[in-house]
Amino acid sequence: MRDLPHIRYLYVVKEIFQHRRISIAASIVHISQPAASQSLARVEDHLKNRLFERHPKGLDPTEIGLIFERRLTRVLHHLRRGDSLACKKANRGKNGKPKNNFHRHCSPVQIRAFLKITKTGSFNQAARELNVSQPGVHRALRELASLSGFSLFKQTKGGIKLTPAAEAFSHQLRLAVGEFQQAIFEINEFLGKTTTRINVGSLPLSRISILPAAIDKLLSQEGKGVQVNCVDARYPTLLRDLQFGELDFLIGALRFPKPAYDIEQEELFIDGLAIVVSPSHPLASSAALTIEDTLEYPWVAPPRATPSGTYLFEKLRIHELPNTPVCTVSSSLILLRGLLSRGNYVSITSKSQIEFEKKMGLLVQLPIDLPESDRPIGLTVRANWKPTPLQAKFLDIIRRISEIKNMKSPLNNKFK
Repeated sequence: MRDLPHIRYLYVVKEIFQHRRISIAASIVHISQPAASQSLARVEDHLKNRLFERHPKGLDPTEIGLIFERRLTRVLHHLRRGDSLACKKANRGKNGKPKNNFHRHCSPVQIRAFLKITKTGSFNQAARELNVSQPGVHRALRELASLSGFSLFKQTKGGIKLTPAAEAFSHQLRLAVGEFQQAIFEINEFLGKTTTRINVGSLPLSRISILPAAIDKLLSQEGKGVQVNCVDARYPTLLRDLQFGELDFLIGALRFPKPAYDIEQEELFIDGLAIVVSPSHPLASSAALTIEDTLEYPWVAPPRATPSGTYLFEKLRIHELPNTPVCTVSSSLILLRGLLSRGNYVSITSKSQIEFEKKMGLLVQLPIDLPESDRPIGLTVRANWKPTPLQAKFLDIIRRISEIKNMKSPLNNKFK
């Protein structure tokens, strides 16, 4: 990921975009005209592209300049918001004497050190990953603390922990860095070069059919101009990475009520749950069954925090039985398939997730009615996230594949 240039350079360029004259921008930010020209040159060098065409009467943005201007507005919004939230939290917690607009003076070295320590939680590990000395990391963070006027960390038994003020600044700073990277991707897409990276948080159901089909379609159209990075993890981990700008979007089961104010959810289709066993299971050939018929067999249950686990534990109340049949808890389809093939185990899973296994005769869905088990599958994005054209194209491909899947599905009760 490309680092931010010096933030004060970005503010100079913002004023040049607004007024189209370097002299006016220099006056507004209280620097000399040569210094303002140098700030613009530094940002253009960082982007490896010219942002303006020079004319005797002023400057006109290039096409690339117009692309960058839109992203720059978003970058500076996150930086100002991070600054404001951090100062409010520092005042509330009586954490030093915060200095408003401190972010304008943060250097790239300080930002790199701060972001790395927030991710690693270790000065030693941060220094190794940055390929600098540990005293250098300490020095950069001391300077940042002095600039901001509040403490960045507090020592705990488990190591260092961000103060609430530093956490607020870190959140918005990471979004600003992500937005700057989006500018790089969008400029390169316009020029028809380099690679746009799409970071997707993939929940279990999406990995079976939707994502493989969508990725194959995108790559067949764009070739080497795109890289899709799929991250598999539990929902809380993926949600936090999405909120902090590490992921572009999530795809999988939606959560209700919405788990955070700063995300948006888009339904793609409805999926149902099924009770499944191996083809050799004693119940596999039964024509009519109830959930009680399965309770004498060992169960492989999904984690309670997952949508299927929530249904199993809260609707069926399987854990409250005197002799609960749950013997294993796992969200892994591979482990589920392995266990079911070795014994008379029973499990509950998404119908879409086991389409391939049913087609190949590896799993059998038992004829057990599961009322109110339908759930919406869809996309989760950050509120106000702006995809690049290539990222937007990938989302449209996912939507089209989901529309086809929805038309084929017997589940047509649209979630409200």
